[in-house]
Amino acid sequence: MTKRIFRGSLLTSLVILAISFFVVLTGLYGYFSMLQEKQLRLELELAARGVEAAGAAYLKGLSSSDFRLTWVGEDGAVLWDTRTPAESLANHKDREEILQAMEQGHGNSARFSDTLTVKTLNWAARLSDGTVLRISAQRLTVLALAIEMLQPVCVLVLTAIILSAVLASRAAVLAVDVTDQATERSRREFTANVSHELKTPLQSILGSAELMENGMVPEGDVPGFAGRIRTEAARLMALIEDIIRLSQLDEAVPISREPVELLEVAEDVAASLQDAAGAKNVSLSVTGEGAEVEGVPGLIREMVFNLCDNAIKYNVPGGTVEVSVSRRERGGILTVRDTGIGIPPQYQSRVFERFFRVDKSRSKASGGTGLGLSIVKHGAQYHGAKISLRSQPKKGTEISILFPAK
Repeated sequence: MTKRIFRGSLLTSLVILAISFFVVLTGLYGYFSMLQEKQLRLELELAARGVEAAGAAYLKGLSSSDFRLTWVGEDGAVLWDTRTPAESLANHKDREEILQAMEQGHGNSARFSDTLTVKTLNWAARLSDGTVLRISAQRLTVLALAIEMLQPVCVLVLTAIILSAVLASRAAVLAVDVTDQATERSRREFTANVSHELKTPLQSILGSAELMENGMVPEGDVPGFAGRIRTEAARLMALIEDIIRLSQLDEAVPISREPVELLEVAEDVAASLQDAAGAKNVSLSVTGEGAEVEGVPGLIREMVFNLCDNAIKYNVPGGTVEVSVSRRERGGILTVRDTGIGIPPQYQSRVFERFFRVDKSRSKASGGTGLGLSIVKHGAQYHGAKISLRSQPKKGTEISILFPAK
């Protein structure tokens, strides 16, 4: 958990840092570039007036490390340069900014250094006598600025790593604490529910046995009391089996998997529940196509059984339960659709909770343990399957399980 939190927070920090770096770098670079070009044009205008008035004498008195002035004759020969002797410089008539100035009155160009880290800006203006005055200045490129900023960026990245590590450790401790509290609360609730559910059939069994032991049951009523004891004992066994199954799923006990044909499982479950469906005057049918998934056969059968058993128990006389299986590219879908009493919207998010019952009196009367849908939910999680539920009160319920491909 700590590693996941660390990776997430570090990735977020680095993304924010990269975006901020890019925005600041490009924004400031554009702003200062605009200021520099504006200053160069102003300096060129002032220098042009000085040369117009005093010629080379004006240029001889200039000394600046920020820019370079070059005076070019009509034939392209260099008349004066503030950095290099004019006679050592080649003809400038073919320079882009000089050509533009001679033809249009003004011109400009930009040339990169061999390393692409420095760009030379050139602005030129034609004077009244046909000569051209050019001003040049160097500017670092975005690449050069990025390289210059590597040191502070590295410091920020190191800071982000340290902060992410601290945040991850604290968040992990908090998450573990919250998880432990939630787990402990869930464990207490589960223990209380189990105690209550076990106590009910045991009280009935003990009460009936005590009456029979003390001879307080007429001989003709003994079979009825024995039948009650058998029913409650069977209910107790079913509850214990469900609790054991949920404990195995909670502990993620590894169970061997193998190919399971959903349609065959659905048909087998339907066959075993035909008597129960007939007793409730409910029609149970299976349709669809073969869909093979990878899973635990017994657990998948139990999931399908619980869905169908619930659909029968909470149906109406003359109702129907339809089980359908379809194959998908990503696996198989099993759907159980009934025409029963339905589930109110406010309870639909809770029906997969342990021991939760929408109608407690009806659930107890039907003999349910309150763990059937919880086993379905945990079984789906164990197989990496997804559950969807749609239901309308007095119209019926549809529950689908999408099993992943093998």
